[in-house]
Amino acid sequence: MTSLSGYIIGNKLPTFVSTNNFIIVVFTSDKTVQKGGFSATFTTGYKCTMKKLTSFGRIDDDSDSDVQWPLVSSETVCRDRCLDRTDCDAFTYVTKDKICIAHKKIISPKKSDCCTYWAKTCPGEKGEPEILTIPGAGGSLKATTELSKYFSNNKLAWIISAPKFSIITIEVMPTITVQRLDIDLGAGDSVTIYNGDKPTDPQLAKYTGEGLDEPRHVMTTGTAAYVFMNTKSLEAGRGFQFSYIIGRAQST
Repeated sequence: MTSLSGYIIGNKLPTFVSTNNFIIVVFTSDKTVQKGGFSATFTTGYKCTMKKLTSFGRIDDDSDSDVQWPLVSSETVCRDRCLDRTDCDAFTYVTKDKICIAHKKIISPKKSDCCTYWAKTCPGEKGEPEILTIPGAGGSLKATTELSKYFSNNKLAWIISAPKFSIITIEVMPTITVQRLDIDLGAGDSVTIYNGDKPTDPQLAKYTGEGLDEPRHVMTTGTAAYVFMNTKSLEAGRGFQFSYIIGRAQST
């Protein structure tokens, strides 16, 4: 990786990151001088993600292990779906046709302008969904469509952050008829709101789209809200639509 010798001057100490789970450190002395030596610290960390190759793909492979996921709204949806499965180690996303070709094994991609190719850094394992941080300026949080349905077997997470000494109010948007909340989920699917920036914080509300007593407004006690959508049903719905403001809602 590198070789160090002599004095390191300045406040910035060098940092090195391995590309795998193994590092060898070799210290060599030529006996001409005696010095204090060196000291170093190390940490270990691991996060399963997916790496992207633009203008690469594999759409001509006839392997029985490949599965097509048609009408995927974006490659981000395809990425999160592949991360959450143990039978998807890579995928090719056909940009024009919005088709995701899932590969059970990592295969060598070919140069192609039609596609992007994603490979998992932890083959055979589940990864971690990307968490989107939303600045606390007020707005909407939407995971719904009018005509199509979301994909099952997905885990999506958002963090809404607010300035210091603020709270957040989240409101479930009403439908056009204003007769029910705009939450349409499959059986067993849910959207959970936590009072903080992680899923281990206290739960404020859990929505399934079935309960008549599900709250329309939810308020945090601090500066962050963690919203987690878990989909696993075979009969998916349209999703949900929230709005949020910094502070207390006038109607609460």
